[in-house]
Amino acid sequence: MDRSRFARLALVLAVALLAGVPLAAANARALGQATPATSPVASPLASPAASPVAGADDTYVEPAGRFTVPIPTGWQAETVGDSAVLRSPEGDITATLLVVDGTDPAAAIAEAWRRVEPGFDREPEQTVEPPPPPGVERVVVATYDTGAASGEIVQGIGQLVGDRVYVQLYRGPVPAILRRAAQIQIIDSGFAITGVERTDLSGTAARPLAAEQLAELESYVAETLARLAVPGAAVAVVQDGRIVYEQGFGVRELGGEAPVTPETRMMIGSTTKSMTTLMMATLVDEGRLSWDTPVVDLLPGFAVADPELTRRLTIQNTVCACTGVPRRDLQFFFNAAE
Repeated sequence: MDRSRFARLALVLAVALLAGVPLAAANARALGQATPATSPVASPLASPAASPVAGADDTYVEPAGRFTVPIPTGWQAETVGDSAVLRSPEGDITATLLVVDGTDPAAAIAEAWRRVEPGFDREPEQTVEPPPPPGVERVVVATYDTGAASGEIVQGIGQLVGDRVYVQLYRGPVPAILRRAAQIQIIDSGFAITGVERTDLSGTAARPLAAEQLAELESYVAETLARLAVPGAAVAVVQDGRIVYEQGFGVRELGGEAPVTPETRMMIGSTTKSMTTLMMATLVDEGRLSWDTPVVDLLPGFAVADPELTRRLTIQNTVCACTGVPRRDLQFFFNAAE
């Protein structure tokens, strides 16, 4: 592929990813709800006793020192009672973070809602328990049905560590959450529980794959597929620039018999995001463009609804999920055959 086509492919793929990543905890049903005109969420969390925390691109440190969380650019953070409250620039999204004593994450989420919104009496429409990250014993995600007319996402996440549950409560209109999904992801992924160490493999040399490790690897893959109800997977290990192991596990579909092999075709999904940014970074390294190059300089026909925003969008903006362009996943799904 010649360089000009390479550059155009990279940029076209990047434009397709303008909407960025989904809210980590939001489920597909909530994101697919009908959304009427956006109306600001009433803020029962506001309090005359609230203590503002200064600084965008800063870090909120809980007064008791039990957790920290990054404050996205333009957001406001304050301490309200025993909670940390982060609000979007428009004030229509709230992320409330607090600690509840106990060992039941679902019960702690319910208690957290009662503390911050005394009139909150909803039962979760859906409760899921995803695999916990290292250092966390259990994670529970509770999603609430607010009715199609409300057009809201209301969700609670509880992480159990010892005899405390660290709770995140999110509330906001669907369109606003889609626009601010990348910043919500910053809050969610940056929420750090004091004393829980995060795995850091930077600077760690990879150990060579030995034959005696294969049985353990295969047992882990099979056990994980069963635990997560995944019908099948293909696994490859690359070492020193070559494939040293490849194996298929399970079947291609639930209830089917066709086995997964190393040659089974899989949906590529979000792998295109890393492929796109790798191609773009290669061109930046070669000096063919920069992250600050306006998109219209390379694609003169590119445009969004706002002409001023069209002129301002840069190559970096196309892959940072910070433009405010909403997601279009469901349109992609239903128009896949076109």
